[in-house]
Amino acid sequence: DRQFDPPEGARYVDTLNDYVIMAGWNDYDFRWSINGTADAWPTDYTLSVQRDGGKIVGLKVFGRNLYIFKTNNIEIWVNAGATTWQRQTIIERGCLSPWSIVQANDEQKRSSRKKTNTMTMNETPIQMVCFPRRVLGFRM
Repeated sequence: DRQFDPPEGARYVDTLNDYVIMAGWNDYDFRWSINGTADAWPTDYTLSVQRDGGKIVGLKVFGRNLYIFKTNNIEIWVNAGATTWQRQTIIERGCLSPWSIVQANDEQKRSSRKKTNTMTMNETPIQMVCFPRRVLGFRM
């Protein structure tokens, strides 16, 4: 049954709370598997990020949160039960490519040679290393 197949062409994969989460088969959606298995992917287990934040360029779990990196911002989602997730917050900083996302020393980072910013999300300090985004009109 195609309804339970994983999304074809997904480029970003991570796990959280026994769910496998995928994104990158299109620009705005992510999907998660049935809890405890990577074999069942109901199509109604799919959500969309806000389109005004740009396209998805990466996905990473940090702590108990799902970070969805996009070209103009980062959306942070939390699992709210077996069949749904909730957007917790949006960080108004974007990311140009999946290769600039780095997780090191239990900190989520966007790598670069230019600037380092530290912010706090849910009382957890997160150090962000950022490349200035003059091309898209964003500057740190």
